[in-house]
Amino acid sequence: MYNTSPSVALLLDYVLVRVVKASVRYHGSEMFASFPPHPRYSFPSGLATRAAMCACFLHAHLLLDPPVRALLLVWASLMGLSQVLLGQHNVSGVTLALAMGYCQYCLVERCWVPIDQLQDIMLTLLGGSRVPLDD
Repeated sequence: MYNTSPSVALLLDYVLVRVVKASVRYHGSEMFASFPPHPRYSFPSGLATRAAMCACFLHAHLLLDPPVRALLLVWASLMGLSQVLLGQHNVSGVTLALAMGYCQYCLVERCWVPIDQLQDIMLTLLGGSRVPLDD
């Protein structure tokens, strides 16, 4: 059983999207612009990064039925497409945001600590005896 706290992953996503938006003053090119034109595109699409990360998380941890897994990937793609159709982002920005969300998921997955190990770490740091967890 894993310590499944997606709130930490969402907080990481929020911080990374804000940092990238602040550091990259991105304006869409005419080649990838959506219709109707928006005066200022932003990169990356926070909605697309969160949709990709959540879809990957649910795909890996919570859903076992293959049609539902495929539906999750379609849902994440449609979330990105909606941003393009609404004129908030362009195609290349949403594509890179979906990739960024997947990379964030991979980072969080590598740093994930099983709950048993987390309990051992906390007990070592704080001192105490181990209490078995109910599954």
